[in-house]
Amino acid sequence: EEGERIPIPPTVRVNCIQPGFIRTPMANAVPRKVLSDMTRKIALRRLGRAEDVANMALFLASSERSGYVTGEAFECSGMLRL
Repeated sequence: EEGERIPIPPTVRVNCIQPGFIRTPMANAVPRKVLSDMTRKIALRRLGRAEDVANMALFLASSERSGYVTGEAFECSGMLRL
């Protein structure tokens, strides 16, 4: 029928990773007392690792594992409570 719309599924997924305190050279420049105070505010009681964020990115990049996920913001912070 003329003017009929045919739905086309989206092919692009957009998600966001919100990292918390990750052990990096930048975090290593933060005074030890500040890092200690921040660590106590993290439910997992440790700073994140670059691998933690990378694994989340790999999950989101996998259409097999997260193909139905889009428009979401994922916090990767060990449950940081400020």
